[in-house]
Amino acid sequence: MSSKSFIYISLAIMSLMIALYVLSHHFVLQISDSLPCGIYIKKNISGTININQLVLHELSPEIKTFMIDRQWIPGHLNYYLMKPIAAKKGDHIKVNTDGVYINNEYKGPVKQIDQNGQKLPQFIFNGVLEKDTYFLLAPMHNSFDSRYFGPVHRKSILAIVEPFIVFP
Repeated sequence: MSSKSFIYISLAIMSLMIALYVLSHHFVLQISDSLPCGIYIKKNISGTININQLVLHELSPEIKTFMIDRQWIPGHLNYYLMKPIAAKKGDHIKVNTDGVYINNEYKGPVKQIDQNGQKLPQFIFNGVLEKDTYFLLAPMHNSFDSRYFGPVHRKSILAIVEPFIVFP
């Protein structure tokens, strides 16, 4: 290989690496069953976070360990949950074995075991969300969300996300 070819190939590889690095800060790939698969664009949070907005949530160490132990996520990657906001400050949340209720409206079941027959964490709650707390709840009933780990704090929400390219 000539030195000129080597330089072109090296520049192409470095350009690709830089492009992937830049894109990873603005886009996220969603491949779980809880939301439509696709590429979503990250947006900075400016102002309030509203009901039904999709957010990128940083997992607590306990939840991350739980998900790695179940082999739901790989342990060697930074992994975040993408979920819609279902409730925020002032909303009444009730979570028990009967299901999830937001402002007395049934939103879905709370399962006792996962698809592999393993016990799921049980978050029992009956109260009103405080300032800067959000309840994440995906439309898929097998989603691992706030019904199992409780409300999340504003500090753990990294970005708002919107569909860029969604696959059927």
